[in-house]
Amino acid sequence: MTDFDTPQPTSMSSLARMLGVAPSTVSRALRGQPGVSPATRARILAMVGEVVPEPAGWAASRTSDAPIRRIAVAVPHLGSWYYGTALPEIGEVLHASGVEMVVHHIGGARDRHRFFDGQRRHPGYDALILVAVPVLDDLALDPSALGMPVICVGELAPGVASVSIDNDAAAHEATSYLIRLGHRRIGLIAATDEEGRLWSVATERRAGYRRALAEAGLPHAPELEESSDRGAAGGEEATVRLMTLTDPPTAILSLSDEEAIGSLRAAERLGLQVPDDLSVVGFDDQAIAQVSDLTTVRQPVREQARAAARLAVAHVLGGELPGEARLLPTQLVIRGTTAPPNAPGAYQPATVS
Repeated sequence: MTDFDTPQPTSMSSLARMLGVAPSTVSRALRGQPGVSPATRARILAMVGEVVPEPAGWAASRTSDAPIRRIAVAVPHLGSWYYGTALPEIGEVLHASGVEMVVHHIGGARDRHRFFDGQRRHPGYDALILVAVPVLDDLALDPSALGMPVICVGELAPGVASVSIDNDAAAHEATSYLIRLGHRRIGLIAATDEEGRLWSVATERRAGYRRALAEAGLPHAPELEESSDRGAAGGEEATVRLMTLTDPPTAILSLSDEEAIGSLRAAERLGLQVPDDLSVVGFDDQAIAQVSDLTTVRQPVREQARAAARLAVAHVLGGELPGEARLLPTQLVIRGTTAPPNAPGAYQPATVS
């Protein structure tokens, strides 16, 4: 994580290790709770000032007579890796700045509409952080009409402060790597939401995949693009469909590590060797990718979340929000699930057992 330009460390446990105290002590100090000596509390808050740059007015916001600032954080999923990684990081920054965080779960399209409509009529927060909420995929979701500052994490919205990655470029890099290895039939697995829609993040990654193929002079083969349910089970079934084609791919790019793990399961189920018979690339670099030795695209979720939270706090305390997006770098992490394809004629379509 030191490759990225946000301060370190990025967690309460890291702060605790640096200061030689228990994580619970750090937590109590940041929340103003009793049970922490004045000297220890001062050391912790001083360290937080290095980890999270203090916006103007930060100290005043922590005094007892200062108005309570409240920032809403809206997420479409609570159980998946991305959101579970981003929320604690946002929470640490807001708590350290004396700002209250209120989390809203807006899962389906109906929930998102209800939340946005309610905020338009009765705005109740000083700012709103949208964590990978598909605002571009629904014309009814217009952050600029909410009457409060809005910051997007992991999603780009015109005219709204955003912290994300270049999804197109990241997928382009991963696909180009497979092409350089010698793969010419490269499958793509993209998960859809509960309404069967492909969110804009996945659309951007798919565009990068297609662009890499076009630049290499490879034809666009629609049969090599599969949508799936979210998660490993969806990725497994999509991989089975791809690998039982008459002319199957020799490599698959999944737009999430979870679906890529499904590809590895499908390969085992079909009697295929990874990477000899099939190369697999994921996206995210979740812990499961490291355990599975999965080649993947690493994206800095913690850094995105913390940068967005700092923008929100700075604005609440009197700063200006940028109108443009801040894109953090990604990294292609090459592990053991990718290799050059087998010699021509050595590969045969798989059959489902």
